[in-house]
Amino acid sequence: MSNNITDKGIEILTPYLIGNATLKSLDIYRNEGITDKSILLLKEIAMKSCLENIGISYTSISDENQQEIYKLLEIPTNKREIP
Repeated sequence: MSNNITDKGIEILTPYLIGNATLKSLDIYRNEGITDKSILLLKEIAMKSCLENIGISYTSISDENQQEIYKLLEIPTNKREIP
């Protein structure tokens, strides 16, 4: 189910997710308004939070960029740059 989240929504959420030590999963799938424009922010979120999963299927993010996010999420949290 879409929540109508867009690239602007990712921009708004980013400061709340960076440094977050409790949230483990973020499901933003089925939001076609999320595009490759958000990839840099999503990478930063992946590297600077304790998230283990970011559900980005059925967005407008390219398969290649989705794979990059999934690879970053494989990095153990103790090896990330969490502020």
